[in-house]
Amino acid sequence: MPPIVVNLAASLLSRATCAGCLLSLPWLLSACLGTAHVGSVPQPPLPDTFSHVHLNAHNAPERWWSLLDDPDLDGVIAAALDDNLDLRTYWERLLQAEATLDQAASARWPSLDAQASVGRAHSGGARGAVTQNNFQVSAAASYEVDLWGKVAAQIAAAELEREAVADMAHAAAMTLVAQVTEAWLDVRYQRARRALRQQQIDIASTYLDLVRLRFAMGQASALDVLQQQQQLESLQSQLVPVDTQDFLARLRLAVLLGRAQAIDVPAHLDQLPLPDPALHLGAPQDLLQHRPELRAARRRVEAADARIIVAMADRLPTLRLSASLMLAATAPLDLLDQLFWSLGATLGGPVFDGGRRAAELSRTHSVWRERVYAYAHAILVALEEVERSHALCEVQRQLLDDLDLQLNTASLALHMAREQFLGGITDYSRVITALAALQQLQLSRLDIHRQYLSYWVQRFRALGGAWVPPRPDLEAHPMTLSRGQGAP
Repeated sequence: MPPIVVNLAASLLSRATCAGCLLSLPWLLSACLGTAHVGSVPQPPLPDTFSHVHLNAHNAPERWWSLLDDPDLDGVIAAALDDNLDLRTYWERLLQAEATLDQAASARWPSLDAQASVGRAHSGGARGAVTQNNFQVSAAASYEVDLWGKVAAQIAAAELEREAVADMAHAAAMTLVAQVTEAWLDVRYQRARRALRQQQIDIASTYLDLVRLRFAMGQASALDVLQQQQQLESLQSQLVPVDTQDFLARLRLAVLLGRAQAIDVPAHLDQLPLPDPALHLGAPQDLLQHRPELRAARRRVEAADARIIVAMADRLPTLRLSASLMLAATAPLDLLDQLFWSLGATLGGPVFDGGRRAAELSRTHSVWRERVYAYAHAILVALEEVERSHALCEVQRQLLDDLDLQLNTASLALHMAREQFLGGITDYSRVITALAALQQLQLSRLDIHRQYLSYWVQRFRALGGAWVPPRPDLEAHPMTLSRGQGAP
């Protein structure tokens, strides 16, 4: 096909009456290439609704973490969005994608090269020596006509890739917000564990004083005293691990903030929040827009589609226009006296390349199919994440309600055991058993509360949203290095 097209183009160029045919032919073929593959992106069928629907549910705000009503958390998230080093790598990738787009867009314009030279030549012979100055100024321009839409497709692919990188930066920011919130809640969880342990230690100490008093009155045994003292010592020994976990949690939070040392957290944050579990999940179709990584996957499919057009157009002839201008003289003032110029058009195309272009076209088709499968899989994973996190959040909240009932029962059991012990009806072993059961339930409720908050955060991360993170000033960051800085 290429030799026939080349011969046809040469014939049309030699006949002025057929110039209109030459001009219309590329646009017709270009239209065929441009519509050969661009279309709707395949995706798996989506259900109309999610499995769990609340009639009285509320819509999530864009900054969903504000539901925790924690101004300190708001400040930590703002600092992380500006200073997190992993997120900054995504912003740098976006800068690279923008530069790549500018490079692709430059093909719309002709290239122009200019050159100026000056020289002095000396030659000698029988008739005498000759010395001559040479001054030369030249400029050359070239432009490839986008006959088949190849340049337009390259620019479209680069634009889609840039948008996909921007979407991935937004996805990384959303993930970072969830990670910071989780780390912050983990710090508060460790503080709450310490507060609960201290409260239990105080209560165990009170009971130890009580049983010692009863022992002094001959109404309790030495075994009762030792058992209560052992329980108190067991509680006290658990404060050190809690403090260690608190330090590690603050250290993890510091890494998310781009810092090397554990951050300080206000001491009053020793209770966990309990936000409302009822949430309107929207429609599964909304995830295609609310999840930035899904938007990125779709755009990568479209970019691969555009590169199929590039590969197809690469097998067709190219038309290149060129122009050159040269001024030459022996004196600068005489440059305009000798003007040389030329105009030209070159039409050429591949004849034999050993199947390289055909292989590239096959590769781009395979890349498109690969990205379609990846996009469909990402949609299914997103649906599963929403359903899973919501179901676990609901179950965990129900467990909290059940534990509240058990705590009330355990409190009553401890009160009755204490009263019966004081009345001399039972021994102290029942008090110790009831007290240990109550304290274990308190700790279990705190653990379940923390797990509920984790599922609560995961649910918002799974739903995505329209929130767009601020783009930081990369040049102003202290970690930004200029080219060559730190090199040996």
